[in-house]
Amino acid sequence: LAAAVGLLGRFEFGLILPIVVHQQGMFPGKGMGETKAFGLGDFRIVPKIMLLEESNAPLGLAVVLPVTLPTGDEQAWMGLREPSFEPRVVISRTLGRFQLALGLGYRFQARSEIFDFVDDDKASIAAMVRFRASARVDLGLEYSSSVRADAPFQSADEVSGNLGLGTQLRVGRGFAVSIGLGLGLPRGVPSPLFR
Repeated sequence: LAAAVGLLGRFEFGLILPIVVHQQGMFPGKGMGETKAFGLGDFRIVPKIMLLEESNAPLGLAVVLPVTLPTGDEQAWMGLREPSFEPRVVISRTLGRFQLALGLGYRFQARSEIFDFVDDDKASIAAMVRFRASARVDLGLEYSSSVRADAPFQSADEVSGNLGLGTQLRVGRGFAVSIGLGLGLPRGVPSPLFR
């Protein structure tokens, strides 16, 4: 569930409550079993500031400042046990019916440990391609990945990623329905096998 409002042409304020309809994933220890298949993710408050717009520059440039509140099930990899903050810089470019975007971020979060796995602050990257199939339908492909910031690539289990495919249907003025599927690539924690 999501809602957003634009302010003064440069600012956007969004609220997001992710719903995981189905996922398949395993806990990071031998014999610990599978995660829950259905649940809510962490509630997100997402302010965004447009610094450059493609109408006046070769690229769009935005700063996104999401804050998450712990409403998701941490034991099912749907959320964290404490609030987090993930400032990101996003550059974008529209080429005809295609929109390309690249985001770089850093997530400040509470540290937790399970066996040899450490879940702590993360550096992240995301790349997205969106295709405007019609006046009402967009198709999208996105890859996002994160790595433990203080020990990047030290453990393959601490490198997570998600390859997502989705569609958005605009159903009325200012309203849209989005749905997506994702695969955990690589299979580090907390990447689900499938979501």
